[in-house]
Amino acid sequence: MKSITKILPLLLAALLTLSACGTRDTAGDANPGTTTTAGTTTTAGGGDNTPTDERSLKEIYDGFMTKVKAELPSLVETPVDKDNFEYYFGIKKSADVKSAFVSEPMMGAIPFGISMLRVKEGADAAAIAAQMKSGVDPRRWVCVTASYVEVAVKGDVILLVLDNDDARGTEIINAFKNA
Repeated sequence: MKSITKILPLLLAALLTLSACGTRDTAGDANPGTTTTAGTTTTAGGGDNTPTDERSLKEIYDGFMTKVKAELPSLVETPVDKDNFEYYFGIKKSADVKSAFVSEPMMGAIPFGISMLRVKEGADAAAIAAQMKSGVDPRRWVCVTASYVEVAVKGDVILLVLDNDDARGTEIINAFKNA
């Protein structure tokens, strides 16, 4: 009997781990198992990187996210460094990057992430955004994939959204563009 009580916590942990990697409910997904590949959206300057907002990326994020009405997972700001930059942005960090910001769920198995970059004056923000979109891994989470991958450029700021809910992802992109 004592051996069962010692093994039971291990079995429970294994069961929880396997259930996290099991089949996910795709009833809420507009296109389960697909990746949106619409073009890069550029606003406020038609592709130049004229600074349109002097606030920090966190302040810009806080501003446009208040307009998002869709239900969101519990999000936290994640520190960005040289070791995880490519993971979050799909590109190697270059001299063209001025600052970076990432917000993602507290739980790691939710396919959702918001990554923002501010590029330096003279950098081609639209080209960097296109590289981000093609370079980011929508399967970067364990056992789940983002079906929505989209970028938007507003002046010198690039927004990358990965989500498993196309409507919510579109609402976030639109909130950013209209902020």
